[in-house]
Amino acid sequence: MRVLKIQIKADTLGTVLFEHKAKDNTFRLTLEEAARSGVSLHAAYLAGVDLTEANLTGISLGKANMIGARLKDTVLIGADLSSANLSSANLGGADLSRANLSGTGLRGANLAQANLSGANLSRACLHIADLNEAILAGADLSEADLRFADLSDADLKGANFGRADMIRADLTRADASGANLAGVNLSYGCLYETCLHHADISHAILTGTLLVDTILDEAIMTGADLSEANFVTRKTCTSILNDKSSLDR
Repeated sequence: MRVLKIQIKADTLGTVLFEHKAKDNTFRLTLEEAARSGVSLHAAYLAGVDLTEANLTGISLGKANMIGARLKDTVLIGADLSSANLSSANLGGADLSRANLSGTGLRGANLAQANLSGANLSRACLHIADLNEAILAGADLSEADLRFADLSDADLKGANFGRADMIRADLTRADASGANLAGVNLSYGCLYETCLHHADISHAILTGTLLVDTILDEAIMTGADLSEANFVTRKTCTSILNDKSSLDR
């Protein structure tokens, strides 16, 4: 077994933020030690690193460069990832409950089946992100960019989407009971079998949106724009969705 020293450096200046020496050391072991030590890794360079199944509870990675990082099934409970760049990162199945992802770049990221309950995703960029079956109950997604995002089968109960941009987002079979969707732009999105029970969609823009078997009982719809919304049969919806998947994003 070899003793290896791994240094975590800042993205721009190359300043050493943290270093760890151990037998058969890896980035995962080094980051786990940093998390335990409570060290701030603000603006760290971690693009492409493999942190699969690491326990990074409470780690501080604000403004870190983590483009393309592998974080599948990683524990990031209460972590600070605010304004970090996680574009194209794999966070499938990760536990990000109560994490701070405010202003974080998650364009094209895989967050399928991730736990984001109670997380702060305000102003985050989730353009074309995969959030299929993700848990976002009670999360704050106000003013987030969710254009073309896949939120199918996601748990969105009580989430705050206030003024989010959700153009062409897919909420197929998502449960958004009690969610705040006031003022969101959901134009040309898909609400196929979506549950909006007790949800607030007042002043939301749903122009051209698919509403098929959508549950809207006791939803607040004051001032919502439903012009050209498509109330269609399931067969027609499937045809439109197939056409939609071929659109140039």
